[in-house]
Amino acid sequence: MNYKRAVLVLMGVLPGCVLAMQPLDDTGLAQATGQDGIDISLSFPNSVINYDQIALIDKDGITGATSPASVVIAPNTFTSSDGIQLLTSANAAVTNPIKITMDADKNGTAPVANIGIAMPSDLAKINITGFSIYLAPDANNVFTARRVLNGANLSARSAVRTLLTVNPVQILFGAGNAPKINIQLGNQPQGHMLLFTAGAIQQVYTPLINLVSLNSGTPVNLAITDFTVSANGYPSNSSAVFNLSGFYADLVGDSLVFGKTGATDKFDLTIGSIKAGTASSSTVFAGLANGSMGGLGVIGASVTDLKVNVKGL
Repeated sequence: MNYKRAVLVLMGVLPGCVLAMQPLDDTGLAQATGQDGIDISLSFPNSVINYDQIALIDKDGITGATSPASVVIAPNTFTSSDGIQLLTSANAAVTNPIKITMDADKNGTAPVANIGIAMPSDLAKINITGFSIYLAPDANNVFTARRVLNGANLSARSAVRTLLTVNPVQILFGAGNAPKINIQLGNQPQGHMLLFTAGAIQQVYTPLINLVSLNSGTPVNLAITDFTVSANGYPSNSSAVFNLSGFYADLVGDSLVFGKTGATDKFDLTIGSIKAGTASSSTVFAGLANGSMGGLGVIGASVTDLKVNVKGL
């Protein structure tokens, strides 16, 4: 599949569904040459980015495939306050916009398109409504029919399979450390297609991550509760942060590669419990009923020259 096209589509999906454009008359249009680049400011009602679904559609698929399929991300509930909420340190809606700066440069004989994205300068927290990832056996109906039925139960459409469910996610940023990302297309003089140039996280938390498998015909879950990643020492040390600057992402061949050169800041990881199997099962193995495998904790961890290769889409 065309990965670069998919990346560009995903970049445009979220802002496009809520962005209000102002008409431009002929005089104003004649003056919009773009010679010095284009600056865009995005503000959202109540600082909430709403979305129904984001779909990655593959029409050719794996070798031997005879029909298209789609991976769909959709929120678990649909209200005006659901989606991605941008908040200040006082839990109020941010007042500053997301700023996007676009420009192109000859760059010698290696021209480059440069897209800089800066999150609101007063951003301190992002709340993400619980969402699920689904596998849909089609391409054309994904956008014309929601992946769920209209109703209180929000049940999936026929033949749609749930792969992963994540309950609300909260991301806390250090004071004055809203993320900035630079994307370069065509050529990458910065060394990578996507590069974090600023930003620092204090904590990421979700109460539940549930991975679902249907290989056996009956849903089998891997449930992780109270998943928390924090800057080393946070919250005891309220100023502790995990820096994002230097993290990158690239499209290499048929792979998505992301990582960071050098050592990351230290971080703490805690998991409340891990449970695998059918949640309601009373099956006994070696005298033990299905239950939690306990919690997990890592304190002061760091990774040097992190590089993760994602293939198979």
